[in-house]
Amino acid sequence: MFRAILDKVIATGRVLILHIRGKGKSSDVPSRIVRTETAKRVNWHQRIHIQSCTLGPEEVALWGKAFPNVYFGFSAPVSSFQREQLTALRRVPSNRLLVKTDAPHLVIGKRKFHTPA
Repeated sequence: MFRAILDKVIATGRVLILHIRGKGKSSDVPSRIVRTETAKRVNWHQRIHIQSCTLGPEEVALWGKAFPNVYFGFSAPVSSFQREQLTALRRVPSNRLLVKTDAPHLVIGKRKFHTPA
């Protein structure tokens, strides 16, 4: 199924949005698999958005090297990131950083916001 989706993205030229999740808080193992399959099927200049990113610093660097048009999206769960994930967040270039502020689970202070920003 994933390979078919990649093939459709190539045909349409649209942004590839990936939501990569692993067991626990780290997504590095599934990220390696997704990155490898993506590199086999899409052009290196493909626009990619890694949504709700929880990758470690090595994976962030490898995605950036393989795909210079990759963007990393972060939302409220950054408040519970482990040290490795915070290091990865700090290494994302500012022009590749997306902050999701309209997530239904976004909490600012003690207020929950459930509408788009």
